[in-house]
Amino acid sequence: MHIGKILEANELTAKIGNLINEHRTSVLSNVSPTSSKQLWKVVNETRGSNIANNSLKINNQPVDLEDLNKYYAGVATDTDYDPHCTEPYLNFPPFDPQEPGRLRTLNVFDIQSHLLAVKKTASGVDDLPYWFFRHCSFQLAPVITHLFNLSLRTGKPPDQWKTALVTPVPKISKPSGFSDFRPISVTPLLSRILERIIVRRYLLPSLPAADIIDQYAYRLSGYTIAAIVEILHRVTKLLETNKFVRCIVFDFSKAFDTVNHPTLFSKLKTLSLPPPSWLGSSTS
Repeated sequence: MHIGKILEANELTAKIGNLINEHRTSVLSNVSPTSSKQLWKVVNETRGSNIANNSLKINNQPVDLEDLNKYYAGVATDTDYDPHCTEPYLNFPPFDPQEPGRLRTLNVFDIQSHLLAVKKTASGVDDLPYWFFRHCSFQLAPVITHLFNLSLRTGKPPDQWKTALVTPVPKISKPSGFSDFRPISVTPLLSRILERIIVRRYLLPSLPAADIIDQYAYRLSGYTIAAIVEILHRVTKLLETNKFVRCIVFDFSKAFDTVNHPTLFSKLKTLSLPPPSWLGSSTS
């Protein structure tokens, strides 16, 4: 590609892709398509993950889970964080179903439909399985509707919904420290359902689409592969008329964990969002 042999480069890319597919087919040929456990076992063995042996190790030494938990709990480093920073935003009007932009009371029928639509997923610290909410949706809907409306009205979700089960997944084959593990957090299912309602009903309709045309993360239809395709397309086009292309990449370490909360609230306030919706989601 660098010397202008675009057709040859495309042919080589296709050949490499076919070799990758052949290798995947041979490796996974004996894995049952209905067994996710077998699939993950093969994947973990291939990438040399410590999870495959059900043990976490750093430099071949077992990881102290208490120390790892303390590390994750202390990741947020917003030194200016004030637990009372949400108070200036709590003076909001009550539910108003008629006025646009105001919170609308959730009804039992809406919540029951959400419970019926729950797919097979992991449970949180409450250990309540997904099928419990689906099969008992009629009986649970009134109680859950009350909890959701109360959370939205006060801007404060229950403390139990803020607790997550964290699975540390190694980022590299041989981790040398806690930072080499990616925490996969699973919150209680009710917390996820309420977040989904807030995002779909209030957040997405408020985002200015024109301003996020090049954003691929944290939005519907935004995938990592889309960003890769976009940058490869631009670089390839530039290489047709240029000898080389320089890419400047910034990586903000723990950007979300270190965000300044008052700044975040001030930006959210500029959107046409009722305050309780984003206060409830951001404080969780």
